[in-house]
Amino acid sequence: MLSKSKLINAYQYEKLLYLIINRPDLLSPISDATKTIFDQGHEVGKEAQKLFPNGIQIEARGFQAQKAFDDTKKAIESGANTIYEATFIHENVQARIDILHRNNSKSAWEIIEVKSSTKFDETHLKDISIQTWVAIGAGIKIDKSKLMHINNKCTFPDLSNLFITVDVTAEIQELIYDVPKKLTRIRKVLESTIEPDIDIGPHCNKPYSCSLINHCWKHIPEESIFDIPRIGQRAWELYNDGIIALTDRKLSKIKLNVTQKKVVAVAQSGKRFVDKDVLKYEISQWKAPLSYLDFETVNFAIPRYNKTRPYQQIPFQFSCLLYTSDAADE
Repeated sequence: MLSKSKLINAYQYEKLLYLIINRPDLLSPISDATKTIFDQGHEVGKEAQKLFPNGIQIEARGFQAQKAFDDTKKAIESGANTIYEATFIHENVQARIDILHRNNSKSAWEIIEVKSSTKFDETHLKDISIQTWVAIGAGIKIDKSKLMHINNKCTFPDLSNLFITVDVTAEIQELIYDVPKKLTRIRKVLESTIEPDIDIGPHCNKPYSCSLINHCWKHIPEESIFDIPRIGQRAWELYNDGIIALTDRKLSKIKLNVTQKKVVAVAQSGKRFVDKDVLKYEISQWKAPLSYLDFETVNFAIPRYNKTRPYQQIPFQFSCLLYTSDAADE
């Protein structure tokens, strides 16, 4: 059974889903930073549920798809008007809906997809289009599909405007129509015994950083065109022209700015570049005492401190080193 999240992987590029299913050993471990993002997403989802109180929570997890589907049907049959993590299955595709809501037992349902970002994009629209397609296919009458995201103008302690809700029903109609066509193609890819021949590209990091970088980027040398400062999309133009390593002499014929040329020159010569005259001048301007301030910050999706906003950088520790002409004190 394919989950909505797996389909989103395939929307990014089909090779990703193929390897997730057939070669999970190639996946990079989930980092602590990524786990923190997931945890924060769950926290935002719980906060959004408060706007639709007294709902029924579907407790069965993703690997218990059929039980979650059965529990959702029972909740609907019991007359529930709000269901959290409602789960539906259609054509062997599973979708979990953050909040499924209706005004009363005779009303059509609304899908509310909650995002911890401060705006929505094309990937979010694809996400909710899959959910809507699955729910409709499972026999649920869906009237509206909505995206709920964080309002970065919200200020603690007043969280009454923490979320912005956008009706995207009209925007996703064409995407819903494309889901079965995309699904047919994906299944053909998955039926193959050969890994899809898809080269690396901008899709490796858009919309999400791929967990297969270590596998797919093995042919990229340690020092490559992707290390050139501010090279941006142009790196892919060079890659497609066969220019990959910083030591490639063809780079000398490419138009680069001064800083980029220095990076290439250092890589090709193997000699460090130090602008001694600039360093001497800058250091000569320093006057004791000198202070060096270092600090660490956190940024919560849901603000916790007075007069702070979502994702505002909040310092939580600092150090200041004071250098005098005679000694250094902390």
